[in-house]
Amino acid sequence: MNTLRKIQNSFKDFVFQKRNSDLKNAPVNTLSQYIETNGISVEARLKVYRNNTMVSLSECLKGVFPTIEKLVGEEFFKGTARAYLESGPMVHPTLNKLGNTFPDFLKTFEHTKEITYLSDAAQLDWLFNEVFYAEETPSITAESLTQISPEEYSRLQFEIHPAFRLFESPFPIDRIWKLCREDSDNQLDLSKESGCTLLVSLEDDKPFFAAIEPEKYNFLHNLSKGNTLGETCDKVLEIERTFDIQGALVECLKLGTFSKATIKTN
Repeated sequence: MNTLRKIQNSFKDFVFQKRNSDLKNAPVNTLSQYIETNGISVEARLKVYRNNTMVSLSECLKGVFPTIEKLVGEEFFKGTARAYLESGPMVHPTLNKLGNTFPDFLKTFEHTKEITYLSDAAQLDWLFNEVFYAEETPSITAESLTQISPEEYSRLQFEIHPAFRLFESPFPIDRIWKLCREDSDNQLDLSKESGCTLLVSLEDDKPFFAAIEPEKYNFLHNLSKGNTLGETCDKVLEIERTFDIQGALVECLKLGTFSKATIKTN
């Protein structure tokens, strides 16, 4: 391994290693060859960088997951964020991807795994982040489909616009999300609340969500998986025979939910 990469890897290992890491002093021993002490130990100097990094990245996570910080409290969130950051190095070079695995982390982290709705609440926060940073691309309209013959409609495949996300949870995450943004002491009895199906998107460049019927969620979910319009109709109508397929499609086109439509050829 060349010297620069060795230094970089050792620095990364020190910054992100857990407090009880098996690495122990290995990164310090490696880096001490390249750092002058001048009265301050190498480890003390490195701890400054580690603490600054952890504080900065924790603040980034707080900005992405405000619902979680509100639910668990500031100090608990700081500890959870640090444990998450120490659980593995960042794999994306941009900060807007930081936290993409945080919802899954909450499912297994010893101090949060019993709070069963917390991961779903984090997932909704993350979808807000995704639609905010989504690639700007035009949506297709109903007019763009006018040249397609009716016989080919059943073979249409739609691509969900990058600024739209689907969300489903057995918990009332929409109610929890709203309560976290209200200055009140209201509480929810989860045993008396039902789940939710939501469509997350942008309005005036700000993320928002709207509740949608389970049938419409299934309609969009099936299309998002690459099913043709015909296949999607069969799956949705098998569950709800009265679902208005045409009305749902027209509404989605008006909202700009799709970025592309192609005809399946095989």
